[in-house]
Amino acid sequence: TTEHFASAFLRGKLLSLLQAYPSRRNAPYLLVGCAPTEQHELGSLMLAVLLRSLGYRVEYLGPDIPLEDLVDYASYEHPGMIILSASTPPAALELKRLQERLRKIRPVPLFGYGGRAFDTDRLLVEQVPGFYLGSSFANAMQNIKDVLTRSGVKTALPA
Repeated sequence: TTEHFASAFLRGKLLSLLQAYPSRRNAPYLLVGCAPTEQHELGSLMLAVLLRSLGYRVEYLGPDIPLEDLVDYASYEHPGMIILSASTPPAALELKRLQERLRKIRPVPLFGYGGRAFDTDRLLVEQVPGFYLGSSFANAMQNIKDVLTRSGVKTALPA
C-alpha cells in the first residue's frame, strides 16, 4: 500500500511538471509510453518530463499501450520518434513486432526503447528491432538526440 501511495503521489507530481513545461509546435515530436502489459510507468514518465524540459514536443501516452492503436495514432500524428519502456521480459518481447508495423506508415517514425528488462537481459536488445536507448536517463537523452540527428529529424531546440 505504501509503495502504491508513493507511486501515485510521484506520478501526480511528474504529470504536473510535464504540464508546466511548454509544448513547442516546431520542436521534434516524440511519443513516450510503455510497452503492452507494462504497468510500471514512472521511468517513461520521468523521461517524458526530461525531454519536455529540454524543449522537445512530447506526448506522454501512459502504461500498457496497445500496439495496433499506437501505430494507427502514429499514422496520422506523424511523430519523429516513438519511445517505449518495458520492465519485464514479457513486456519487452511484445515490442518485437512494432518496427514491422511502423514500416507501413509514412513517414516511418523512429522507434526507441529502454527499461529494466533490456538493462538486465542484453539478449532482449538483440531481439527487439529499433534503438536501445541505454541504461540511464543521461544515456537515453543523448541517444535520442543522436538518433534523431542521424536520421535527419529536425532537432533544433529552443535555447
